Amino acid sequence: MMGQFNAEVDDMTPSEAITYMNKKLAEKGAYDRVMAEKAYNNQMQELTDMQELTEQIKTTPD
Repeated sequence: MMGQFNAEVDDMTPSEAITYMNKKLAEKGAYDRVMAEKAYNNQMQELTDMQELTEQIKTTPD
């Protein structure tokens, strides 16, 4: 991974490398936020499904 990074920034000036890294960090942050949101939404859907099932069980006659 470091080899790939070095290959990407080797021919850049220091300011270009900083700009490039800031862009990569922003992209990584955006990706992480999307993945966290998806995980949260999945968890909330599971909780909703469990609540609905619990209500169905409560209202089912014996």
